[in-house]
Parts: sequence; structure tokens; C-alpha cells
Amino acid sequence: MVILNSITIAFSSELKESSLTPIKYLDAHFIFIYTTELSMKIIAKGLIMGPTSYLRSKWNVLDFMVVWTAWLKRIKIIPASVDSLRILRILKPLKTISKTKKLKVMMFAMINAGP
Repeated sequence: MVILNSITIAFSSELKESSLTPIKYLDAHFIFIYTTELSMKIIAKGLIMGPTSYLRSKWNVLDFMVVWTAWLKRIKIIPASVDSLRILRILKPLKTISKTKKLKVMMFAMINAGP
């Protein structure tokens, strides 16, 4: 889902405003999927109480902020001009990379091989 969402964000930056309707429709589905994931994690771990609760992890705090800013923008509390907050969703793959040792080694190797 994160990869598909990243692709739609990339396409939305290239398209004209009038042709963004399908991408806005997909964006609503991604918000629903991320909200479902957030809700299931909060139910399983708890929100704040306990050593393994949801908001004890910095990555989960980032996910929480991204989902809630998306909802606030969707119900028009945050103006539509703050569309750059969608870019924060691209940080979700970094969470996977940071938790998987082999992916982390590959990423550091690619970064160091660049120059």
C-alpha cells in the first residue's frame, strides 16, 4: 500500500489540477487503509498506557500524525493548500527499512556507493 501511495503522490505532482480526480479518489482509500491499520494497532497495544503502547514508538507517533493530518485536511479543518503534508506518507517505508537489518545494510551500501 505504501508503494502504491508513493506512486500516486508522484503522479499527482505531474498532473494538472483538473485531472487529479482519480488520484483524489485513491487518496481517500489510502487514508481509510492507514486509519484501519492505526486503529488495529491501538486496539492491540493500547494508546498510551503500558511499555509497548502505540505512542511509545517514534515511528508510530509519525504514523499517527500523518493519518490525523490527512483526516483534518479531508474534513477541511486544514486548508487544501497544505497538500505537502501528503509527502510525509513516503516516510512509512523508512520504518520498514530501519527494522529489517538486511534492508538497512543494503540501504547504507547503496548510499555509500553513490559518490
